Amino acid sequence: MEVEFITLGDLARRIDVPSTTLRNWTDQLEDMDAHYVYRNDRGDRIYKDTDVEIFKYIKGLKDEHGRKTTMRNIAQILADDPDRFKLRTREEVPVQEPKDPEVLDLLNQEDIKRLMESERVKQFIGVIISNTTENLRKELTQEIRKEVAEELKISHQKTEEILKRFEENTEKRVKSTENWIQEMRKQKEEERNNKGFFSKLFGK
Repeated sequence: MEVEFITLGDLARRIDVPSTTLRNWTDQLEDMDAHYVYRNDRGDRIYKDTDVEIFKYIKGLKDEHGRKTTMRNIAQILADDPDRFKLRTREEVPVQEPKDPEVLDLLNQEDIKRLMESERVKQFIGVIISNTTENLRKELTQEIRKEVAEELKISHQKTEEILKRFEENTEKRVKSTENWIQEMRKQKEEERNNKGFFSKLFGK
């Protein structure tokens, strides 16, 4: 059975270039409106026999001239010799809409409704909700613990500051009291000394 087209990977191997290089050449030809390649229902590029000849020719020019020959130069060469290759315009390559049955099924409201009514789906969604809730609870608990620890730290610092000020004030009061007591003792001692002096002086 003859295949009507080959994939990008097949063509890349056939002309001995990396797939990324072939994709880049294709993109540049299309960007410069020089030549367009068909795509399948999934949007993948597919290459016809005429495409194979065009890209073999490009590969030959690149091998012969290297970087001196840009894709813009090649696009101009192809345009100047339209009879040599079968070049396609944008209008000749229609945009393919996705026809993947799985995609269509996902867009089917009836199927979505049936899925939502399925016990297995409900269980699966329940597990997701449960796991999400548990993760949120753990994160919230950690956040609360962090905030409480921060508040306790601040409270502890404030308490230490209050105690420090209290100790400083107490120490000042103790020193002040000690000074007052010493001063009073000194005064009493002076009074006793003075009394003894006058007693001896007046014979009393």
